[in-house]
Amino acid sequence: MKKFLIPLLTLPSLLLANGETALANQFTQKLASCMINSSSIKDKQTLNKWTLRLQSEHPELKDLINMSEEEKLKLDKEVGSIYTNLLTVKCKEESKKAITYEGWDKMVGAFAIFGNASSRVITNHPNVRKTANGFSRYVDMTKLDLMD
Repeated sequence: MKKFLIPLLTLPSLLLANGETALANQFTQKLASCMINSSSIKDKQTLNKWTLRLQSEHPELKDLINMSEEEKLKLDKEVGSIYTNLLTVKCKEESKKAITYEGWDKMVGAFAIFGNASSRVITNHPNVRKTANGFSRYVDMTKLDLMD
């Protein structure tokens, strides 16, 4: 009987400790799924352009990505509009629940999931996939002695 009671008595503390994480993941996942399913291909492409816009601010990448201040501002506005529409119209209920049960800071996970899914729109394009393997010609296979 004692062996049965110990796990039973520790169960509530385990549920309390992991319950918050489970709920947070649940609402973040539902919001992210809604954002992915409710956004258009154009929305996802715009989000990818905006990601490049952000990367263009890094000193090491500035010379690779030439974007005018007007183009940057336009992308900022477009992405703001996309997120406003997703959070207040298309995924309103999911957003409310995520904010209520997780808080604003936890919603970042939903945005990250949405961003990753959006990048697949670009990386799955045949031209991108073909080019992605181009570096392999320059890998010195003789130096890759991984079997020892």
